[in-house]
Amino acid sequence: MNSAILSAGLLLGASLITSDIKAQSGDDPYYVVIGAFSSSDNAAKRISSSRQYNLSGVAELNPVRQLHYVYVLKTEDRSKAMTEAKRIREATRFTDTWVYTGLLGDTPTMVEKTTEPVTGEPAQEVKPEPVVVEPPKPVAVTRSFVFAIMDSETERQVTGEVHVTNAANKSKIGTYRGNQPFSFTYADDPGTWSIVCDVTGYRKWEKVVPAGSAVANSSGQLVIPVDLVRMREGDLSVAQIFFFKDATVMLPDSKLAALELLEWMRDHPTARIRIHGHTNGNDKGTIISMKKGSMDYFSVDNTEAGKGSAKTLSQKRAETLKNYLVSQGIDTKRIEIKAWGGDKPLFDILSNEAAANVRVEIEIIGE
Repeated sequence: MNSAILSAGLLLGASLITSDIKAQSGDDPYYVVIGAFSSSDNAAKRISSSRQYNLSGVAELNPVRQLHYVYVLKTEDRSKAMTEAKRIREATRFTDTWVYTGLLGDTPTMVEKTTEPVTGEPAQEVKPEPVVVEPPKPVAVTRSFVFAIMDSETERQVTGEVHVTNAANKSKIGTYRGNQPFSFTYADDPGTWSIVCDVTGYRKWEKVVPAGSAVANSSGQLVIPVDLVRMREGDLSVAQIFFFKDATVMLPDSKLAALELLEWMRDHPTARIRIHGHTNGNDKGTIISMKKGSMDYFSVDNTEAGKGSAKTLSQKRAETLKNYLVSQGIDTKRIEIKAWGGDKPLFDILSNEAAANVRVEIEIIGE
């Protein structure tokens, strides 16, 4: 009697913990599964990480649960599958490894069961690894944006650039020409932009704009308006115009700023300006000037070297900008010049910011 009870206990201890809904057909293989994932990408990652334990993972879809099962052994031998599952749980980080029997990649004949190797001890359920259902990854979107730079009084388009940074982390997004569409790629939300537009002849425009609030025009472009206010009599601004070292010739990068000033004077035909020239310090030195009759305002190819004071250099640089404007049809009587040399530095001439002392300023002296 006692012997019969003992035998029954051993048989019960060796039995399987199962969640079967259908009867096993007897032909279904056993899979040693190390993970189940809703994402095929995550299944691929699990296969990759299994290689460090010399395991060869394979991913197949369980069509009932719609999960990608990653298994490392497929066998008809139940005992072999249970032994391998136990070994993997003890020897690797895949401590939730379990045995699945049924079909993968096709219509299964039964649902999943979990099991422990037969050891003569009471069986304990092995719970499969929790399945993390990740939210779908944001889909990248490319939209066309345009900065509509306009004169707020005349409502005419203004030539210029805008400088855009991410308002959240201060990272640079880019520099874009006004009134010209550009493509921008983002996921979910383009973010909040910090925008600066500094056009010669206008007051500096700065604004923080949620880019997603831009309104589409008839062409589907997302428009961000930049309404500039023209400078008034007495206003003074630093023009983004720069010169070659020791030269009265403008750098090619200054063409846009020179064009901005030219267009502003054309749009405001009664306005008069004074161009202020500044240098860093008052030392005498080499002055590289345009040859007489040269119209090449942005190249040192047709120049000659001489000597002169810092004030002379600042005078000649202001004259170069004036001559450029006059060559483009602006009346010379509308432009005055003031040379300061190094008398009005913005920073100490030996400081790291000293380069900013070399500048051209535009003052409105009449409207």
